Amino acid sequence: MRIDFSAKKRLYSGGHQFNLDIEFSSEEDITVIFGPSGAGKSLVLKMIAGLEKPDQGSVKIDSSVMFDSAQRIDMASRERNVGYLFQDYALFPHLTVEENINFSSRRALLTRPRKDEARLRELLEVFHLEELAKKYPAQLSGGQRQRVGLARSLMLRPSILLLDEPFAALDPLLRMRMREELKKTQRLFSIPVLIITHDPQDVAELAQRLILMDDGIVKDIVTLIGAPYRDLDGRPIRPKIRELLLRATGALDE
Repeated sequence: MRIDFSAKKRLYSGGHQFNLDIEFSSEEDITVIFGPSGAGKSLVLKMIAGLEKPDQGSVKIDSSVMFDSAQRIDMASRERNVGYLFQDYALFPHLTVEENINFSSRRALLTRPRKDEARLRELLEVFHLEELAKKYPAQLSGGQRQRVGLARSLMLRPSILLLDEPFAALDPLLRMRMREELKKTQRLFSIPVLIITHDPQDVAELAQRLILMDDGIVKDIVTLIGAPYRDLDGRPIRPKIRELLLRATGALDE
């Protein structure tokens, strides 16, 4: 699976102007977009999902063109077959675990009830949620809510999974466990993952393709292997990238 993304967009808020001008591609299983808060990371995910429209550019996943300003193509969000896990998981408090997971496929319930039921049961089992199926989000831990959010985003077999700071609300020990869960999920469902974060540890543990963003632009793109902060040839990532990693966590003064 290959994603090709390019976008330009100008935003105004509170008398301030923000310019996004970014282009990247990736064929890796897990791609991480890293950068400090306000870099424009979430905006990129929303454009891929069709929740925000670029002023100019294109969004393409394999042969599927989801957006192209030059060709006047703008596929509706519901037609893009993209799984999206928001930072707060966006679970409906009045729905049970199984109802939250099944929510995205409501329109298919009348035509494919057995198939949807089988998929629901599969996801409940994979994410160890069978015993929690009748519980509500308020009765769940942070890790359990995240697993519900992941299951819901996979319900319709998306072509790509977008994750917006998925570990930000979790304590450090739970973050470690959930990173491993995410890697297992990616392998099990063979689905490419695009994750945005400002946590260097996410980069170290997850990134196969690292996209460094700051102030609306790409600073660098690096293909990574297992060793933290090393490129494909095993060499340490260039000092300017490590500087961005440190600055994003406040370990380096501006």
